[in-house]
Order: sequence, then C-alpha cells, then structure tokens
Amino acid sequence: MSNIVEVAKYDESSAKMVSEPRPLGRALRQAVRVAMPKRLSDGSLVPGTPVGLIGRPGIGKTAALHGVAEGLGYGVVTVVGATLTPEMVSGLPSAGSTEVVDSVTGEKCVVPSVVYLKEPYQVRIMQERRCILFLDEYSNSGEDVQAAMLMLLNERRFPDGTPLPVETAVILAMNSAGDSVNPSPIELPVQGRVSWIPVQAELDEWIEGAKDNWGKPMLEHEPRIREMITGFLHSNVGSFMETDIEGRERRIRRDVPENCREALMYAWRSPRSWNNFMFELAAVPHDDAAEFIEEAEDLALSLVGYDAMMHLKPLLAEYAAEVITKKAARVKLDDLFGDPALAKKHIKPNDADTAALIATDLERRIASVAAAYGEDPSKKNLKKVADVVVATGDLVAAVADRENTETFHPALRTALYPVLVGAIGCLSGVQSDALYGALVPVSGFSAGLAERIAAVAGGESQVALLGVLPLVEGLVYADQHAEDDRATGSV
Repeated sequence: MSNIVEVAKYDESSAKMVSEPRPLGRALRQAVRVAMPKRLSDGSLVPGTPVGLIGRPGIGKTAALHGVAEGLGYGVVTVVGATLTPEMVSGLPSAGSTEVVDSVTGEKCVVPSVVYLKEPYQVRIMQERRCILFLDEYSNSGEDVQAAMLMLLNERRFPDGTPLPVETAVILAMNSAGDSVNPSPIELPVQGRVSWIPVQAELDEWIEGAKDNWGKPMLEHEPRIREMITGFLHSNVGSFMETDIEGRERRIRRDVPENCREALMYAWRSPRSWNNFMFELAAVPHDDAAEFIEEAEDLALSLVGYDAMMHLKPLLAEYAAEVITKKAARVKLDDLFGDPALAKKHIKPNDADTAALIATDLERRIASVAAAYGEDPSKKNLKKVADVVVATGDLVAAVADRENTETFHPALRTALYPVLVGAIGCLSGVQSDALYGALVPVSGFSAGLAERIAAVAGGESQVALLGVLPLVEGLVYADQHAEDDRATGSV
C-alpha cells in the first residue's frame, strides 16, 4: 500500500530494551482504562484485562487506587497475597451434593460430591459487582496461591465455577523483587494474562493530594501541619523518597544499642511514612512549645528516619514558636476575664513576658475604672469597678490551687503581686459600701468569691502576697455599717 509511511525496521535481536516508571497518577488512569469493563456495539459489557502495578513499597499505590475507585463509584475488595493460602482462593472443601442426569433413562438423581465454600471476599464481590478486586502484595503470595489464582485471572471464575461479575475489575499490586519480603516469581501463565505497569511516586502530584489529605476529614492542627511538611518536601525534593535504604546501616555508629539500630533501619522516607508523620504530628498536644518539639522530633525519628528528623529540626522549632508560643502571647486580659482557665492552659509557668503583659493590662484596667468612678460616681461606672474586682478575683482563684497554695502560677504570681497590692490604694476612693451594693448582684458574687479567695490565700504571708483578700475585705466587706447603709438605700 503506497500511502503507508515507511519506518525503520526494528531488529529485536540486537536492541537493548529500556523503560521508565510511570508517575502513579498516570499509571492508575491507564490501569483503570485497561481493567474496567468495555461496552460493545450491541450494548453488552465485556470484562477488561487484569493490570499489575509494580513499584516500591510506601509510594501510595493502595491509597491512590482507593481514591480512583471512589471517584468511579466503585468499591475495593482487597486481598493481601502474603496472607493467602490456596484454600482461601479455592474455598474450603465441604460435603455436598450434585444433581446428575442419567444419559440413558434421562432420570435425574442427586449424588454426594465435594463443594467449595466461598471466602468472604468472594461473597462480597458477588454482592457488590461494581468493584475492584485488588490483589495486594501479589508477589509475596506463594506459587500454590498463584496457581489457585490462575482460574480467576484466566477464566474469570471462582474455583467453584461461579463466574466473576463482568463489572468487576482485577488489579494487582506488588513491590519489585528487590523490595519484597520472600518474593515468589510470577508464574509464566500469570505473566501473559496481565498488563504490567511500572510506577513511581510523583512528588508534585502527591503534594497536591497530601495538602488536604485527599479530601478526607482532618485533625484540628492537621491542615497547617500538612501545609508545612508538603512545603518542605517541595523545596527539598531529595527528602521525599529514601534512595539507599540498605546503605543507611553503614552510617549507624557501632556503639548504638541493637534495638536503636533496628529502629533506625526500619524508619525511612516514603509517601506513606510522610503521610503517617503528618497525621501523628497534628495529634501532638499544642500546649507547650518545648514539649511539642521534643515529641515531634521523636515522631520524625520513628516514622521518617534520622535524616528527615535532622532536616526538620529548624522547621519544627519555627512552627512551635509561631503556632504555640505566639498563641500564648496572644492571650489578652479580656480572654482571661472571660475564661480564667485559659491562664494555666496558654501561659507557661516560666513565661514572665506574657504574665507581665497581663499584669500591665490589669493595672491599667483598674486605674481606668477607678479614675472614671472618681470623676463620675455613677452606678454605671461603679458597675465597671465591680466587674473588674470580680474578674480579678476569679482570675486569681483560677491560677491558684485551692488544695496547695504553693502551686500558684509562678509567672502570674510574680507579675500580679504589685498590681493587686496597688489596687487597694487605687480603689480606696471607691466607697466600700457602694461597691458592695454593686457587687452583690454580679455573677452570684457575695460570699462565694470571698470563700474561694480565702481557700487559696492560706496563712498571713499568703494574704499579703496575693493582695486580693485584703482588697475584698477592705472594699467589699469592710465594715458592718455597710449592711445598715444598704438597708437604708445609701449608695
């Protein structure tokens, strides 16, 4: 035919074969096209061809396949090759019966026979039909298991003769022989019945999905953690995958204990281990920066290995400073007035800077309401004074242990002492009887707050140190005549 373009003849006897792994996303798209059923011109469906994905462990073959299947409205029925026995493929033999027809008389009769019980995965496939039979770690299945699988791959029938639904696709996944544990060679009959695709993780593609956990729900801090780690990997491409897993053993010092040596060998970088690290890092408590860094470094060492942990140290410290330390510094006096428990939660015992900021704000607040009342002794301004006194008392009660006054928050104890003592003089211009009248209807104040303060005050030295008890006694329960003044409506 003259219109056919001539091409150079290919001499396979002298040519060297070459191939490159395909990015995981591209490989999966091809796998789906090949393995899924096809519709003929008459409208009927015919099954696709089984596909085998070959790639290093931990690159996300399983997770990616589940994502693709979900997008197609397909379920995934996973069978792990390393756990299979021939009986799990063919079914356990059991006593049964078979109906036969006499070839001469035509009469039917039932004779005893062996039947094979279906395994749960077979039952699920028959029920769901629109699903992917995923034979994971296929190369770790024994030769006898592969032989039992041959009927499934070749004839698309279960061993009892039940046909595999035409809607069901079959995909295998396996590690390369060098990355497998006790691999079995793929038998020739299987080799010729599967479309084999070498795959590798593609960093940019993986990052795109990892940022939002592939659309799945996340922990509270997980979005920011994932943004941080994926950003690190984008800038440090070499940290994404371990390139010399076995070679790490040569770098371990000889004096390292045996159990530590094994842990160093078993933790290495892969898409799977990075994903596990991001999830677990997000679960670490974000209350104390130093404790967070310590646990984060331990996690990195145990999940993504020593090298990754060393690379991540500055990044983890920066994250802790930005998210945890500054979060504590952002706690304002109004926050503590609204919820005094935040003081112990977000201000570290040795955080003198934040405690000083809180104390300064409190001092200004007391001076402001006292000055406002001095200029205009109205009920409105008196109410503001009462609110500050109540909130201050509640804050002191929250940061002091009623059972053990020695556990008073160290940083706040030092910072608040001069403020509380000074408050007595600052508020001396506010009539105690008037202040008491304003305090009674506020948040159930009255004796309740005085009892809490008395409980944490302890001995006389504590009373002087805290400064709150004399404040309350002097301004709220100063003299008995306040009771008489209230009775007469004096303000």
